[in-house]
Amino acid sequence: MKKLFFLFLLALIGAGFQACTDLEEEPIGLLAPQSFFKSPGDLETAALGTYAWLANEQMYGRKMVLTLQLRSDMCDIGDRNTPSRRQDVNDFNMDSNNGMVTAIWPNAYRAIGAANAAIDGATQLEETGPAVDVIVAEARFLRAFVYYHLVRQFGDLPYIDFFISDPATVADLSKTPASEVYSNIIADLEFAKANLPDVQKDGVRTRPTRGTATAYLASVHMTLGNWQNSYDNAKEVI
Repeated sequence: MKKLFFLFLLALIGAGFQACTDLEEEPIGLLAPQSFFKSPGDLETAALGTYAWLANEQMYGRKMVLTLQLRSDMCDIGDRNTPSRRQDVNDFNMDSNNGMVTAIWPNAYRAIGAANAAIDGATQLEETGPAVDVIVAEARFLRAFVYYHLVRQFGDLPYIDFFISDPATVADLSKTPASEVYSNIIADLEFAKANLPDVQKDGVRTRPTRGTATAYLASVHMTLGNWQNSYDNAKEVI
């Protein structure tokens, strides 16, 4: 009896394996860049995804903001019992293993990647014109915004302005000179200035406008010592 049961069990297992060989998957849905972008609304969804990588503790929640302040004249470490990662930033002694750097760096490039995805998505749409340009302008502003914070802290760095579909394409990516990074930042901000609205729809104040892009152009040019360009953009905002 036991032998018959064992043979019956083997037969069932064999039948199961045979059934699996003919299995054809029928996915319910597919979310991929090549199939996602169908309308300006899809493009906006992708652009808004950039904010998720900025609105957290590693970036605007604390670490990036604090790092910018500590490396400026805005504040100084008074209590030397604070974590050493903050002291090293404050004293300009930080390296690639610094806890502030390891929090900021990956999230910054995730935000850049999200912005690049939206910019690339615009090339997949059949529709063109202002409805698309305004979203691309927002994504380009966000890309410039992140790179501006990075280049001021790190100087030369990897500059990625394309959507990464194959990780191998950036496996051997080298650093881009800071001067070139700044030129790309200015180009993005100029595009944003030309295509963003004066006021965001529904009066939303948490998304960039033409005035936001113009203000950042003034700041970038001031950082580079381009006094006249900085003055002209600042005056326009005022």
